[in-house]
Amino acid sequence: MRKEDIPTFSDSISTAYEGYPFFDYLFDGGYNKPLVEEIFNVSMNIQFPNLVSLSADNKASSVAIFIPSKFTNIGGMRYLFNGGFGLIGRMGMPAAKRMSRYEKYALKIMKENINDDAWYVFNFCTRPEYRHTGLSSSTMRPMLDYLDRVKKSLYLETHKKENVAMYEHFGFKVVNESKISGSDCDFYAMLRTPQ
Repeated sequence: MRKEDIPTFSDSISTAYEGYPFFDYLFDGGYNKPLVEEIFNVSMNIQFPNLVSLSADNKASSVAIFIPSKFTNIGGMRYLFNGGFGLIGRMGMPAAKRMSRYEKYALKIMKENINDDAWYVFNFCTRPEYRHTGLSSSTMRPMLDYLDRVKKSLYLETHKKENVAMYEHFGFKVVNESKISGSDCDFYAMLRTPQ
């Protein structure tokens, strides 16, 4: 991914996440495509060029984005000063507080379940019209093969029970199953060790 590709990736990601439980938890009125797109736009711009990204095509129909272990925590101030202030203003303080609580919770669970050299799945999604076509597997598989060769683990979170089986197909195992604190939103932490 080139920096100029970030808006295309953000659009595909936000489209793929329509109806995703985490964003219903985050926003009072439920899923909000422009805000979800902006969250990913800001986050990818901050992490760039640390991101390792794979896409099935130049339209980002299926996207897999990974963060090497040493870059998994970007820090609040860096986020705020790289678009986060404006995003918080558009999200509103209740959503910003929920996001902050979630980030702390997710980071705590991650630290309990990974070693220092594990990679992180920043995002993995496929646009709805391309699901169940094999595109997801062809997007994810090259990175899994690489991490197996270099003997690195891979960690992710998901909030949909239906996603757990898909990730288990890729060799991930659930290491934490809980609810996001103060909500009924599911939280599944999953880890894949080298195979």
